[in-house]
Amino acid sequence: MGYRDTEAGPLRTMRRPEGAEADCFFCGEEGGNVVSEPWRREDGELRDWMVCLSCGTSNQRRVRPPAGG
Repeated sequence: MGYRDTEAGPLRTMRRPEGAEADCFFCGEEGGNVVSEPWRREDGELRDWMVCLSCGTSNQRRVRPPAGG
């Protein structure tokens, strides 16, 4: 499965997250979310795209570094 930001942009691979991140924040579907591989915006901020396969809600989000890193 993949996500394309624009028709000219590259196809971004989606993965299934683990833990609480896997459950949809909007509809509550357990394990409903998939997440794109992160990319860096022009301003240097790291982002990814989360989509619920059950309700279709999607959300671009800032990627935070791992705790302690």
